[in-house]
Amino acid sequence: MKEITEIKQRKVPIVRVDESLNQYDDKIQFPDKLEKANAVLQKVGLPKQSSVKRKVEKPSSPKPKVPAH
Repeated sequence: MKEITEIKQRKVPIVRVDESLNQYDDKIQFPDKLEKANAVLQKVGLPKQSSVKRKVEKPSSPKPKVPAH
């Protein structure tokens, strides 16, 4: 447990990103996979935002009518 609390208290990141990887920023690494993904997105499309956040609700039984006084 001591190691976990020590990691949480650090101010310096544990992982350092190699700056030489920046040379790949503007290059497409897997063009064939990109073409397939774009084709699928054109056919299917992205999910609607409301469908992602929607909660599953149980169907409720109809409420009994209460006579008005």
